[in-house]
Amino acid sequence: MFLLQTISALLPDYMSHDQEKKKSAKNVWWTESEALQKILSETALKVLGEKEAMKYIISSKTGQALFSLILINEKNYIGRTDA
Repeated sequence: MFLLQTISALLPDYMSHDQEKKKSAKNVWWTESEALQKILSETALKVLGEKEAMKYIISSKTGQALFSLILINEKNYIGRTDA
C-alpha cells in the first residue's frame, strides 16, 4: 500500500526559508520525480501496451508545464495572508 505525502514530509528543506536549502531540496525532488516517472512509464508500457499506456504517460513538455504551474500556485499560496 502506498501513502501519498507532501514533498516536504520527505524533504523538509523543500519548504525552507533558506533559499539554498530550498533549491537543493527542489533539485533532489526533481531528480526523484523524473526517475519515478520513467519507472512508471516503462512499467505502464510493459503491462498495458503502448496504446493504453499513452493515456497515462505525461510528455516531458506537459510535465514541465504542470510543474511550472504548481510552483506558481505554491508561491501564490505561501504569500497569502488568509491561508
